[in-house]
Amino acid sequence: MSNDITKGNAFHKEGEVVHLNEFCTKENEAIEEDIKTRIAYMVISNEDIKELLNSTDDKQIILDKVIEEYKPYLIKAVEKESTKNNKPLIFDDLRGITEQIVDKKLVKLCTSQLYNSKSYGSVLKAKKYHHAYKKVLQKNLKENLEKKSTSALTFTKDSCNEIIKKEVNKTSKKPNKDEQAYIVLSMPYVYNIKDDSKTKELELMSYEDKIIASFMPELIVEYGVFFDGTNNNIYNIDFYKNFKKFLKEPAKDIEDGLNGNDELEDREKLKDRKQGTIEEYILSIDNPEFTKKTKKMIINQMNNASIRYFDSKLVLKLDHDEIITTKKAEKDSKKVFDYLLDVKNSKKDAQEKTISDYIIKEILPDDNEDSSFTNGETNISRLYELYDGDDVKKNKDALPNTRFKLYESGSGTFNPFIQKDYEDDSVVGLGLGMGESGVIAHCLYSCIKMVE
Repeated sequence: MSNDITKGNAFHKEGEVVHLNEFCTKENEAIEEDIKTRIAYMVISNEDIKELLNSTDDKQIILDKVIEEYKPYLIKAVEKESTKNNKPLIFDDLRGITEQIVDKKLVKLCTSQLYNSKSYGSVLKAKKYHHAYKKVLQKNLKENLEKKSTSALTFTKDSCNEIIKKEVNKTSKKPNKDEQAYIVLSMPYVYNIKDDSKTKELELMSYEDKIIASFMPELIVEYGVFFDGTNNNIYNIDFYKNFKKFLKEPAKDIEDGLNGNDELEDREKLKDRKQGTIEEYILSIDNPEFTKKTKKMIINQMNNASIRYFDSKLVLKLDHDEIITTKKAEKDSKKVFDYLLDVKNSKKDAQEKTISDYIIKEILPDDNEDSSFTNGETNISRLYELYDGDDVKKNKDALPNTRFKLYESGSGTFNPFIQKDYEDDSVVGLGLGMGESGVIAHCLYSCIKMVE
């Protein structure tokens, strides 16, 4: 991955990259934090790369070419800073952060904060670059008994994109909405005060062989994709299961209300729970009718029962209220009313088998008792529910990433995110694994969902 392809000592962690340099005195000793220890850096955009290279996917070649092209920009920017009015810069005029424009590119120059540490490894551990320390940093750089002064300059994609925007504002470059930070380039340099200089003139020393180049921190995305077996579809199973659970409660309440089975001490609580529900309405009216008001009650209760429809949404206007629903939900609300009315008239009951038979025959698009709606849960669907999309982040040795899980229904069934209307299971998909519900089709649907 390009996160770990760098030139020089650059290291990544989630959303951030750090450039490390070591500084020491002529006697090879650690030095105190000093404004004279500095870093020059610049950001190379994707549009810059297009102009520089025709086409290549080799990340190492890209970095080598970028250093070859833009190294002179860093050197020239440092040289421009080191003089003022054609005279050497003096210590009192040196600022913590300065900027130079070199051939329409913005170069930032800044004092580098120093850490007195034994190695790069000490700094990486302190800054919680766990992956970089354990998997990327060379063993001989992890620990060193000699104390040195290490600078650590950090970048994020947002901070680098801000430099690109500032570069456009400060130059005659035309704004490009597609331009994004791609590579960050840095070079260490120091100023020494000239011996016997009364004005503290500064003498420049650039470390042109210590240039560091790294790509922007990448967003690493992983998908755990769960392909279910033939005739298995978790969305259909959930619809059937939730609908049974939903219909059983009002049917049981109506049955208990007619038979006087409510316990006395629970009757008031039950009455409160029923207020404004379809079961309360049917029990309290001699001749209940399916009206806009009852339709609203049922659709609201269906929504609360996690019954999920995938067909196109519609806005149902009822008096002064509006309900977001679907055509199928609106159609099924009438069938729910009919069933509950039959319970009141003793034509139906609240038994699970009676409810299941009615849903299969009247509600489900496929009245086959062995359809994907009634097939039951599978090990794949259980694993999908148990999958922890964040568990990889708990491993400090791994470069953090963004992890998603994706379920894809089995051959012979339809993906409701693609085919918005519930349809019968496909004989061609079940028997041959072909067509719109076949194996290849479901692979394509998974790709579509990942892109979306």
